[in-house]
Amino acid sequence: MIFNGRERDVPWTVYGLVFSLGVLILLRLNYLFPRFSDGSIYLYLSYLVGDGLVPYRDFFYSSPPLIPYLFSWYGKLFGFSWQAFGYIPLGLSLIDAVIIYWLVLKNGSRLGALSGAVLYSLSFANLATSDFTSDVHVVLTLVLLGAVASQKRWPIISGVFFGLAVLTKLYAVVVLVGWVAGLVWDKKWREMIKFVISSLLVIGVVAGVLWWWVGNVFYEQVILSHAGKVEGLARKEIILFFIRHDWALILAPLGWLLVRRKMPAWILLPVVALVGWTALWSDFYYLYLKVLVAWLALWWGWVIAQLDEKVQRREFTYVVIVGLLIISGLTISRYIDEQAEAAVIQPLDEVVEYVQSHTVEGEAIYGSFEVTPLVALGAGRPIWHNVVDTNIKFFQTGWFDMEKRESGIKQDKVRIIITKVLLVKGGRMATGPEELLPRKFFNENCRLGKSWPVEKDYTHNAVAVWLCDYNDQ
Repeated sequence: MIFNGRERDVPWTVYGLVFSLGVLILLRLNYLFPRFSDGSIYLYLSYLVGDGLVPYRDFFYSSPPLIPYLFSWYGKLFGFSWQAFGYIPLGLSLIDAVIIYWLVLKNGSRLGALSGAVLYSLSFANLATSDFTSDVHVVLTLVLLGAVASQKRWPIISGVFFGLAVLTKLYAVVVLVGWVAGLVWDKKWREMIKFVISSLLVIGVVAGVLWWWVGNVFYEQVILSHAGKVEGLARKEIILFFIRHDWALILAPLGWLLVRRKMPAWILLPVVALVGWTALWSDFYYLYLKVLVAWLALWWGWVIAQLDEKVQRREFTYVVIVGLLIISGLTISRYIDEQAEAAVIQPLDEVVEYVQSHTVEGEAIYGSFEVTPLVALGAGRPIWHNVVDTNIKFFQTGWFDMEKRESGIKQDKVRIIITKVLLVKGGRMATGPEELLPRKFFNENCRLGKSWPVEKDYTHNAVAVWLCDYNDQ
């Protein structure tokens, strides 16, 4: 708890922070649903690790190893269910907001600290990405902890946190590079050297051990599986969506014009690095913007802290509070209207019951990475050959061969396949199954067992369970 040094009273900004975090908690708990997302992959893979399997060797995993192991410990404590894992992004977002408050407070005023924490925690990007479990939550919390350690003048510990972030997702290197650039800019040579050595040691030791343990497959899956990757989503649309929904954060750099003081390099240069990455990286997704949002919130917090020091008038505090209430209110309203109930798997329990009734214990199923892992865990059925990540991008880049996948499915006579589909007028199926296997495969071997409509999904409008029969082959 932060106290007033003279009166030992809790500052009013702490109450403001608690209130804003309470709003975040209420929103998250009220809209806690199973959703179509990569979170299903992390949930199932962590379950496999908890069962003794090894990433890369026993199942395909295209990222560094921290999340499956970290989440497996979490799952053993709280259960491998979408409900339990749904609390992870909430908990980490709360930690992030408190850290942002502390970082700005250490470098400015309480009003600036509150502003940064509120602008981050109730931003549209945070609300929209914290409704499902993903890698970005762990990455952001680790780099923010690294920032705290750096502010405490603990460069070795800071480097360890940044190294762990890279071991979560490779794109954390972007923030690491920005942080190193900040240390160089400030001519903190000793801190920079200690930071770089410690971060590289953490990354190198873990990568080396895994390389020795599982062989070249570690390097191939983590690095080569991303080579030649196609564009994930239209970058222009993502950026325009971000500008429309978090315009207040986008204005952070303009806030500097009101201050005209030297911007701390640890805020400025990571933002530059993240913006550059956003502009150049082809396989970019909206959730990656969560890290940039945190740094833009730090930027705004610093700006408001400088203005607070410069103006020193109660009226300025009132203006900032009213501004935060208006921005947060607009953001929350748009989130509830547009995103709160989007990509929800409403029929999950029904799909689980259907699959359970049409399979026997131990029978493997296969299907879309967005829903099949949840069904498999709910029904107590394994996924065929632990092929959990069936994202079409790995077929498009040639990492997986769809014909070989089809041959394997036929050979093992997998009877249940789950896909998302797009049904158009008249009940005709426009797209969906071909993202997993050729449409011809379904036409020749499978029939539609049952489908369930879903609302507000981004690409499809139904979940389908296919019943396949290979007796004639």
